[in-house]
Amino acid sequence: SLSSGGSQISELGGVTKNTNINEGGSQTVGGTDYNALVNAGGEQSVVSGGTAIETELHGGNQAVGNQGLAVGTDIYAGTQTVQAGGSTDNTVILGGSQVVEDKGTAQNTNVYGGTQTVESGGAAVSTDLEGGNQIVDGTATETKIYEGTQTVESGGAAASAVLEGGSQVVEGTATGTKIYEGAQTVQAGGVAKDTALYYGAQNIASQGIASGTTVYNGTQTVQQGGQAESTT
Repeated sequence: SLSSGGSQISELGGVTKNTNINEGGSQTVGGTDYNALVNAGGEQSVVSGGTAIETELHGGNQAVGNQGLAVGTDIYAGTQTVQAGGSTDNTVILGGSQVVEDKGTAQNTNVYGGTQTVESGGAAVSTDLEGGNQIVDGTATETKIYEGTQTVESGGAAASAVLEGGSQVVEGTATGTKIYEGAQTVQAGGVAKDTALYYGAQNIASQGIASGTTVYNGTQTVQQGGQAESTT
């Protein structure tokens, strides 16, 4: 195991397995790493050409840098940071957080607890939200919401979200949301375009705008100061 002051570096073509990274320890992955365990105060850095597979975070941090890849990370506590040019696939967030920075990409993330934060310029694709929160200042495409909340902040954009429960709060722009259950709330300054309401609810608050909503079932509520355009 790696403890205070200890470090492990794998270069391109190198393979490491089952490393325990404790407080003050660090691992730099330029090759391929399997099944690292990162405890509180530990750090795993995935650098250019490196791949980390099935890392577990138990309070530590994983930083995925430019041209680095992390696959199948499980986050119980701690933070996975997806930096510019870095990418992740199949991260599972049970607690703690995933932060997708400018020009970072996270695909197929499953959120059961904790938070996925997509910063301005970052991208999340095909997130499944089974609980917890997704906060979008960048772009989120094809999020499926079963429980929990997707918040699209001012300047953020969500496209093709599907609500099977839970909620979508729109302070930025949401396009092509399909609501089967749960609720979309369009807040002041928010714009929802081309929402399809099969069941559930669309709530348009003061200074919120919904354009092109199709209501098959369910309820569209336009509050005082809210605006609905071209509803069918």
